[in-house]
Amino acid sequence: MADQERGGGFDGGWPGPPPPPPTVPYQSPSPPAGYAAPGYPPPAGYQPLYHPMAVPVLYQPVMAVMEPPKSKVAAALLAFFLGTLGVHNFYLGRVGLGVTQLLLATIGGVFTCGFTTVCVAIWAFVEFIVILCGGVRDRYGRPLA
Repeated sequence: MADQERGGGFDGGWPGPPPPPPTVPYQSPSPPAGYAAPGYPPPAGYQPLYHPMAVPVLYQPVMAVMEPPKSKVAAALLAFFLGTLGVHNFYLGRVGLGVTQLLLATIGGVFTCGFTTVCVAIWAFVEFIVILCGGVRDRYGRPLA
């Protein structure tokens, strides 16, 4: 009943013409003709809120210190002799794997009577073979030299 009093019904239509579309917030009116000299920007009141030059450049040159590539022989020797402690992963810059192997071999080995230490030793031997085959890269994704 209230819908029929306002001019609407069950047909789902508007009681009048649809409202105008909303304006885009970053568009601004153009300045009046002859307001600014050619080649000069209009005053701040006529500048849009979004300006393409105000966006920071994503690809700026960055000065970086690059360390030389890691040695395959050094990584293989560390994996063979100290691989259970994850020293080769620390050398290659993979600190997360190094800490994981170190904690599993020491603390995990105490709680499991050496079972996890044996598992980490097998894991390190597999990594030793993979290093020799050339399947390991350093933390920057570069192959070992």
